[in-house]
Amino acid sequence: MLFRSDVHTKAGMTCASCHGTTTPGTVSAANVCAECHVREADLFKASPKKKIFEDLGQPACLACHPNHEITPPQDTWVGLQDGAVCAQCHDATTRGSTTILAMRRQFDELATATASADGVLTRAERAGMLVDDGRRALREAREHQVHARALLHGFSATPVAAAAAQGTAASRRALEAGEAAMRELQVRRRGDRKSTRLNSSHGY
Repeated sequence: MLFRSDVHTKAGMTCASCHGTTTPGTVSAANVCAECHVREADLFKASPKKKIFEDLGQPACLACHPNHEITPPQDTWVGLQDGAVCAQCHDATTRGSTTILAMRRQFDELATATASADGVLTRAERAGMLVDDGRRALREAREHQVHARALLHGFSATPVAAAAAQGTAASRRALEAGEAAMRELQVRRRGDRKSTRLNSSHGY
């Protein structure tokens, strides 16, 4: 059954959305996933993991993902630490560990960049400043973040790094827009204080 915390349930899906009137086995379940997650499925099919999983008897998507009670993707799933999905099969001595750590570093750097930009933009907005350009840049950064996470299914650090770099660059533009708005706010406040002092000196 689908659980209340499952992202599919929250999206309005029911058991029949995936199962229809039958119960798929582990192999066909991956095919069901691919009906909606086309990009991720295509990346996996072209990746070296496809044959490795087949040789090991691992059921494609279900080797890394549950098929029920699915939660939103987290960057912490990538890595070699306890609780990471990759750590189910990998540790620091296994092939691919360098790639795993590189991708996790790229995800973390992008997440930090987007959070920093969002923080500055939010402060500027609360002070009454317009930061539309910054918000557009931040939306672009988050789109690259989603794309980078999808590219993970190709199990190659290079395309993930490229998408993450684009996201980081967009986050930097968003941060710069927020910082510019905060500087403008300080200029306005200094001008208001100067105007108040001048008016007071003239008895206004």
